[in-house]
Amino acid sequence: MSVRIGYCGINCDECAMGNGDFAETAKKLKNYIKVFGLSQWIDELPGGNRVDMRNLNKALDILSVYTRCAGCREMGGPTVCPIRDCAQSKGLKFCYECDELDKCKKFDWLGEPQKFKERLKQMKESAGDTP
Repeated sequence: MSVRIGYCGINCDECAMGNGDFAETAKKLKNYIKVFGLSQWIDELPGGNRVDMRNLNKALDILSVYTRCAGCREMGGPTVCPIRDCAQSKGLKFCYECDELDKCKKFDWLGEPQKFKERLKQMKESAGDTP
């Protein structure tokens, strides 16, 4: 099995969406709700009367099916990703090939842009080891 790595350096197998953890967690939560009969006693919890159990269960069904990300190179990831769009338009395999990486603002939406940029720099140093 090959390692799936996005243009930004994210390892899809370490991402909860890419490795299936997110979907499995939604599935487990739905099961716990059923096993523990949450709908029978949720109103007793503070704010529990505001929980719409039918919509919660529908949401968990959706999350358990549609949150398995194939990775941005396989038509997964967010519908609009400025990093992917930029890398593809420049014909880059990874963003570390770009001279503007250090000052690039397209990483800001990831929450920890510096973490991803550092990973890319490490990948560049060991380019022979990347997929």
